[in-house]
Amino acid sequence: MNQNRSVFAADPDGQLTDRDGIAVRIWGARGSLPASGPEMAHYGGETCAVEIGTGNRTLIFDAGSGLVGMGTALRDRGVQEADLFLTHLHYDHIMGLPFFALLHDPAVRLRIHLGGAGDAQAQERIAAYFRPPFFPAPLGAFPAQVSIHGLPEGEHDLGDGLRLTAAPLTHPDGATGYRLESADGARFAYITDFEQDDGAGDDAVIALARDVDLALLDATYTPEEYDAVRGWGHAHWRAAGALATRAGARNWGLFHHRHDRTDVDLAQIEETVRTAFPTAFAARTGQAIRLPGKSR
Repeated sequence: MNQNRSVFAADPDGQLTDRDGIAVRIWGARGSLPASGPEMAHYGGETCAVEIGTGNRTLIFDAGSGLVGMGTALRDRGVQEADLFLTHLHYDHIMGLPFFALLHDPAVRLRIHLGGAGDAQAQERIAAYFRPPFFPAPLGAFPAQVSIHGLPEGEHDLGDGLRLTAAPLTHPDGATGYRLESADGARFAYITDFEQDDGAGDDAVIALARDVDLALLDATYTPEEYDAVRGWGHAHWRAAGALATRAGARNWGLFHHRHDRTDVDLAQIEETVRTAFPTAFAARTGQAIRLPGKSR
């Protein structure tokens, strides 16, 4: 594999190097639409994009508008190889891809994986996004070395001791949730765009989040809002917290915030949630979290 520079700078206390465990950096935590304005500055307005650093590997979950800022940072760090895992192809999860800085570097190798699809289907669907009238240039016009792969459900060996598990979620048009485990036992789950269903969908969320150090979970709505949006494919925070508790997740972040939530709104929700789930927090753009392996 490539020998990239450090994925993140060392922690100030020096307790965790970039080669230990899993480093998570959130570049976008909002859903549906990007948002802007001073009233949304703290939690950020970018849609779903999460960077993972583990060993010398760079992994990315989703390609929402947050991918734009992530791409600039990766380019500046000299990253030249990455794996991008897409949960599904709704616009808020892919809109940043045409503006990803690494696509402009011919030395970059980018592997794009679409959950719940075969190779041919993944290639056809992603190529459809890069053609008129949706976008003026095909993906092949970018100089980076890009390959597109389908990713069926189940466990996958990513090399370097990394194991990725993919499972289908309850969401219109389908979506995939992911669980990542590093060679030294750090565990992370990325489970957005699901709706609690008291059935197989809930079982999938629990299995993906089982005993993880951190899960990012769809919590688009409040319990009071949920009846009006039932069937839209998103969870409310109490349901997400109940699933995280059943899974034994050590920490979990509210993710895929409703597009019009202000900082005041999200701070109030976060405070309310933490009375019921003390290890929960509202994810925000710029947040960096380190998950040490079992040896630490």
